Amino acid sequence: MDATEFLERVDAGSDSSDPFDATCFHYLFEDQATLTPHRPAVACGGEVLTYAELNALANRVAWFIRRRGSAGRCVALLLERSTTMIVGLLGILKAGSPYVPLLPGTPRARLLHQLTETAAPIVLTETSLERAIGALEGVTLLRVDGDRAILAAEPTANPPRLGAPDDLAYVIYTSGSTGTPKGVAVRHDNLVNYTRFLARTVGLELVSDGPALSFATVSTLAADLGNTSIFPCLAAGGCLHVIDYPTSLDGRAFAAYAEAHPIDVLKITPTHLSALMAFKDSEKILPCRFLITGGETASWHLLDAVRRKPGLVWINHYGPTETTIGSLTFDVDAGLDSRRWAASVPIGRPITNTRAYVLDEFGVPVPPGREGELFIGGRGVAAGYLNQPELTNERFLDDPFSITGGAKMYRTGDCVRQLPDGAIEFLGRVDHQVKIRGFRIELGEIEAVLRRQREVSQAVVVARADRHGDMRVVAYAVPVRPASGLERKLWNALAAALPPFMLPSAIVMLERLPLTANGKVDRGALPAPEPPARTEAALIRESRAAALERRIAAIWKDVLGLTEIGLHDDFFTLGGDSLKAVHVVARIEREIGKRLMHAAFIERPSIAALAAALDDDCESQPFASLVPLQRAGTRPPLFCIHGGGGHCYYFRDLARRLGPDQPFWGVQARHLDGRLPRQTSVEDMAGYYLEEIKRIAPEGPYYLAGVSFGGKVAFEMAQILRRRGERVGLVAMFDTWGPEYPRFRVGRVQRTAGWLYRRVEHHVSSLFLLQRGERAAYLRARAAKTAREIIDAVKLTLARVHAGPRPDGATVDVVDEGFIALASRAYRPRFYPGKVILFRSKQQPLGIASDPTLGWAGLAADLEIHDVVGLHAAIVAEPRVRYLVDQFRPCLEHAQATNRRAASETTQ
Repeated sequence: MDATEFLERVDAGSDSSDPFDATCFHYLFEDQATLTPHRPAVACGGEVLTYAELNALANRVAWFIRRRGSAGRCVALLLERSTTMIVGLLGILKAGSPYVPLLPGTPRARLLHQLTETAAPIVLTETSLERAIGALEGVTLLRVDGDRAILAAEPTANPPRLGAPDDLAYVIYTSGSTGTPKGVAVRHDNLVNYTRFLARTVGLELVSDGPALSFATVSTLAADLGNTSIFPCLAAGGCLHVIDYPTSLDGRAFAAYAEAHPIDVLKITPTHLSALMAFKDSEKILPCRFLITGGETASWHLLDAVRRKPGLVWINHYGPTETTIGSLTFDVDAGLDSRRWAASVPIGRPITNTRAYVLDEFGVPVPPGREGELFIGGRGVAAGYLNQPELTNERFLDDPFSITGGAKMYRTGDCVRQLPDGAIEFLGRVDHQVKIRGFRIELGEIEAVLRRQREVSQAVVVARADRHGDMRVVAYAVPVRPASGLERKLWNALAAALPPFMLPSAIVMLERLPLTANGKVDRGALPAPEPPARTEAALIRESRAAALERRIAAIWKDVLGLTEIGLHDDFFTLGGDSLKAVHVVARIEREIGKRLMHAAFIERPSIAALAAALDDDCESQPFASLVPLQRAGTRPPLFCIHGGGGHCYYFRDLARRLGPDQPFWGVQARHLDGRLPRQTSVEDMAGYYLEEIKRIAPEGPYYLAGVSFGGKVAFEMAQILRRRGERVGLVAMFDTWGPEYPRFRVGRVQRTAGWLYRRVEHHVSSLFLLQRGERAAYLRARAAKTAREIIDAVKLTLARVHAGPRPDGATVDVVDEGFIALASRAYRPRFYPGKVILFRSKQQPLGIASDPTLGWAGLAADLEIHDVVGLHAAIVAEPRVRYLVDQFRPCLEHAQATNRRAASETTQ
């Protein structure tokens, strides 16, 4: 990629620049209080404070902090939702200090950790909450209810202005992946940028005596969700309604409050809103002018409920705490076209002075429609994590796309894609993963599939331990309306969209999802799934299964490391993979004394089915190299040839990803039967496989593909068909090295790992130094990280090669790869007078991938090359196969359409 193309791709991260004079939020509030002193500023529980009253009370708090020498130092705020909460917040800011909101009900150890890390000398609290902290050395507790006399002695006049735009405004703690909370440090400049944007979104100007709006906040200060209402309201002369906790969770009480005190702007999570809308008279809960959702994914099902309110504008918000409240926004009514493309309501486009980048794993912008990780730059990017420089450097990176010196961008960890209309769709967490039975499972991807179902209004997926302590995935769904058989329908939808190892062990239907105090899903309160009914899928130990089934079950349990297995459970769903399947087949032969065809295992991977296959006496069945991974479909079949191992288990993921309308046949090596002689040349294999294929498809055009060594066989099969005058529709090779490409030596990997690291780092850094000099440090770091990932992958490959034990008496991959490797090295392909498509892995081992054709230059009349993510044969298996399919499917469909047109013209 040259410099021009790179910069054009960068511009995909849009930016709406709108310069303004930097200032502090409390200055805006003071100016507004001077301009409109008698307007109502904040209301809660029947108490209303005007701007003058609110300002005076906040000043007393500010003077208290300053007189104790704590100006500029963090001050903690532990209060229930009330007008006093807002008084304390403003008082801390006016003192020139950042406030640290603490969540009531939090375990004392966690509160003490936050106080210790922030070194807060003062805690603003109330009598009912002071016991949560207790007496702490060097910490002053100011009880806003019990110490009224102390505060009354302080002046009500504005203290001298103290603070700069780069000073911290607040520190909010979020959960950490290590279990230790991390404090996000947000500056005044970050806060004012967002405040200014939101005020203009709802038609207001900061510090104005014009029309005012009523805002409502329904969440705790300990998360920045409610800041959408608090700061724009108080800087633009509005009235802030602080909804207490009981009212915020009672739809009837909320509706009554909103009817008595009309709300113009409400910020709330979609889950919280859906729960409130379940009550009678739910339309009264909706605000009059603007509904702003955020904090989690919004479902399109919510749209019908929102439309009950005439004139209401629904705005979906997105923004990590690290980028200050909200970074992207989406006007739902104005962007209804997105419903055609997005499974959930998009998170939209960047707000003012904000840039959004959708980047791949190498830090390069991806084209619209492709998945990538979201990075956010601009004036909203916070200062970092308090007292955690290593974590800050990991997540807050130098922005290589900004022309502003020292600019940072935040790595969100969110997987997104850009829609055709330019809006961004949230797909899930990049790092929201669990590891079960050796598989990394993205819970967000499962949730996305459930949310796409019309029958589901809300869904959440968690990993929880069963009674044995083993982790399993459980899905929870709230149906639009109760319906019989819905669990099975949802299961089928999941099975059609996800690999077997990602399928949940149970789907639990709920009337509503439990919520936290902040209105988000309380995952810890989700009920455990009920034990399954004892049907035909009863546990093996409880069934009256035949002796053969019990013996197969014992082998499965040992290979998979499980204690309980169902009679009809899918081997691959339980965590099995191709290598484990080989072990099972070998042990069945050794311990039961019957040979099981690999194809039978792929087609019928359950205990009951395998037992039936063995009863059919597989010994008497002729061996077939063709394995049907997807029989149905209206398209011409695709034949995919095995790699060095000989089997085709790993094509299951590719077949599933191509969809139910694409017939898919895996081609396995003949020697796997054990009774047939080996074919020792590529030419012999190609001829034999074509004979097998002719039984399925007597006439072409033929669509051929192969992974690694199988690509050479597919290439030779196309040569044979051409010589016979038969039609070839497609020849695709998945990371197949040509005859002159450097050989991969296992022993050399360990000796050259260090060289690989230095080589990749130098290569990538040198490439991007040709762009902008200021990007060099960041890109070097990315290069180093990429190199380490490649080395780890190579080491993993080595470990698997040398791993044991191997099944005794079995014809296994290590042995088979020997003669296949000889056949590969002996193959000398001739020029092919047609088109060949090469899908080349970006992660070529040993740093020898200097030839982008992998040695196929000059061997085909038309060689088309696509780079895909993944290490060698791993590109055809989960989780990387989706990247291959994104590029392979269009090529396959184009070839099929071209041949269809050609056939139609011939008949005419």
